[in-house]
Amino acid sequence: NESLPDVDELPDPDLLKFEKELLGFYITSHPLTEHQDALGNYSTATSKEAMSCPEGAEITIGGMISRVKKSVTKTGRSAGMTMAMITLEDLEGQIDAVLFAETLAEVTKRYPECIGLERIVFLRGKVDRRRETPSVIVADLIPADEAIPRLTTSVGLKLDPARHAPAITAELDPLLRRHKGNAEVYIQIATTLTQRVVMRLDRERFVKPTAGLKQELEQLLGPDCVQFSGAGTRRRKRQAQQPLFQEEQAIEQPLADASVGPAPVLADAEID
Repeated sequence: NESLPDVDELPDPDLLKFEKELLGFYITSHPLTEHQDALGNYSTATSKEAMSCPEGAEITIGGMISRVKKSVTKTGRSAGMTMAMITLEDLEGQIDAVLFAETLAEVTKRYPECIGLERIVFLRGKVDRRRETPSVIVADLIPADEAIPRLTTSVGLKLDPARHAPAITAELDPLLRRHKGNAEVYIQIATTLTQRVVMRLDRERFVKPTAGLKQELEQLLGPDCVQFSGAGTRRRKRQAQQPLFQEEQAIEQPLADASVGPAPVLADAEID
């Protein structure tokens, strides 16, 4: 019997692509799994949530382009120009979106290869409910590898005296100053096993978010101690806190006549 050749395993993106082409669905994992944190931090709605948003609601939604249909505009000031209908798929479903001719021209001028099958992107736009199935009228399209500089609003860092020696924390200040910009920086310091203090650094230590900065911070502090936040971060926190609040309300209900007031609520920090 002839032995089979010893070949390297296919890279994950190629393996997933062939699974989808052959079977019509993914087996190993979903291409969006590795982007799950970015989707949560930068998306203000999922495809499922967008379906319930009111007409004209402004949203940012991330996902993978699973369908592209281009056509030529026949009337109006964009007559003769190309527009695009796309379907964006995320981990909760999918939603259709339209890029009118002028928007499409702007986006493709900035990112020539961004609109294509299996491209991971973020859409900014408004919900359109004029048809039976809601869709998104796109105002801007941002490739996933541009999400950090385009969509990050703040950077959160966790410091633990038991883990981060003074020599490590001493490197943090010059690192931040090398990447000076306009994004706020928050530091969370563990003071005890159960208590923490969150501080916002002064403007001199605000940063310009880049993939390079993220990599440097992760190398210095550890990947679990660095969080690049966007408009979706607060939404994700509210969702995580909602069951807790409901549970607290259920527990406190029998004590409604008690004289003790509710505990104070700390301000919403930029760090999980």
